[in-house]
Amino acid sequence: MNQENQGLQKLFVIASLVAILAGGLGLRLLGSGWPPLHPDEHKLTKWVKRTSIQAFVTDQVYPNGFFVMFRPIQWLAVGRLDRPPTPGTASPATDNLDRRLLLLGRAFNAWLGAAAAFLAFLMARAIFKSSGPGLAAAWAVAFHPFFVEHCHYLETEAAMVFTLFLGLLAWT
Repeated sequence: MNQENQGLQKLFVIASLVAILAGGLGLRLLGSGWPPLHPDEHKLTKWVKRTSIQAFVTDQVYPNGFFVMFRPIQWLAVGRLDRPPTPGTASPATDNLDRRLLLLGRAFNAWLGAAAAFLAFLMARAIFKSSGPGLAAAWAVAFHPFFVEHCHYLETEAAMVFTLFLGLLAWT
């Protein structure tokens, strides 16, 4: 009976974690198609294009980690990005912006945000030696309004939080 309870508890933790991560990812992906642009997205989209060819941003000092993390995703999608855009997909706010690259970057950030919630679960579970605090930490990261909103944009914050959590997890 004890093994059966442990199995049910483990199943509950896995199902809860999957639900939390799916919910957090869903919230992030729902907002990734927003037409409003964050002020940094024009510059970051240009830099993403440029860093796919050269190694790093050269016109100013800027953290390069996001571009290094995003480069393989961009290379995998190059065939799709080289196709002409679908007629009617451009908006006046993004006429001079590669909208497909912008949406790819936003989707990448949405996945990084969900992955950060998973790392929060692993970190809290390792620290407290229990899955309850791990689920609470995953919930807090997955549904925190500020983090969800910033994962809607092509920004570097999601990559920074993911990398920070990865480092902290390695430290625990």
